[in-house]
Parts: sequence; C-alpha cells; structure tokens
Amino acid sequence: MECRKKTVHQLGNVGKVQWEDLGGHDYTGIFNGGSDTGFARLSSQFVTLPDSLAGETGGHMNPSIAIKFLRDGIDSGNIMGNVGVYGQRSFNFFKHPCDSILTDNSGFENPPDLTESARTIKPETGFVDSIGHLDFAQFNNDGSKVEEPVLPFRVRYVPDGNISFPDEYTEDLLEQLMTIE
Repeated sequence: MECRKKTVHQLGNVGKVQWEDLGGHDYTGIFNGGSDTGFARLSSQFVTLPDSLAGETGGHMNPSIAIKFLRDGIDSGNIMGNVGVYGQRSFNFFKHPCDSILTDNSGFENPPDLTESARTIKPETGFVDSIGHLDFAQFNNDGSKVEEPVLPFRVRYVPDGNISFPDEYTEDLLEQLMTIE
C-alpha cells in the first residue's frame, strides 16, 4: 500500500470471527457480551525456511493473531497476540498459544537478532513486548462507553487442537491458512 509502509506482518490471511462471552469473569466491553462482527488476521512476523525443504525442521516462524471487532459509531476494538519474542521452531501455526505479552519460550540457543524488528515498532510505543486491552474493555459492541472498565492484564489465545499443520515445512503458510473454513 502506498499510503502506509508495513514493516512487520506484511502478509496474512483474514477471516470473519465472533467473540463469545463464556462468563466467569468481571471484564467489561466486548469481553462482556461478545460480538458477532469481527475479523481475525493470522500472520507470521517472519518465516525462516530450513536449509533443505526435504522435511528438515531447521527453520522457524513467529505466528500472530490480530482481532478487530466492529462497534457501532466508534472505531473498532483491536487486540492481538504473538507466540513469543523469537517465534517457534515448528511450521505448525497452531503449535503454541499466542499471547498479548511476549516472552522467550522458543528454546533457541542462539536466538535471532530482533533489534531491527523492535526498532520498527518502537516509534509507535515504548512497550514493544506487550499489548493493552483498555479500549477493548472500555466500549461495548453497541459503541456505548463503560464508565469503570475492567480488563485482563494478559490474554492468551490457546489453540483447541481442531486445526493443526505439520511441524516441518510442507507449503507456504498463507496456502495452509487458506484451507481453514
């Protein structure tokens, strides 16, 4: 896009989603009541292929999920999560949970240098390793404002096991994600 240079997560797959409130919490906004008009974008900050594509699992990727829920009369409510600071060794997008607070759970002995990635995010926020949820909790689906928002410190997006891809590289990530109904 000429109007915006996207430095991370340039490519991804988008699908319609809903947020279902299962109860058992005091959170407000979309957390409380849910929404049926949302879009999820599944992408990877990077995909590093193994030296040989013949089943070797030497590469890695960093899956992420970004969710946008439309609200009446105001901007959308947006939240997201990544697998971790350095990603994962598996090419299975759904191998590990995505989290709104980045940690190093990769197991890499010599993790990749993320200085350049952090530098591209830093002008937008001083907190390059976490995402806040105030806006998501501060407004309801109908656009009405919550006077005393209650929000979680952290959100984890845990795969339910119904969708899984091979650990080794078999095809392009975007092609795999397009198989999801």
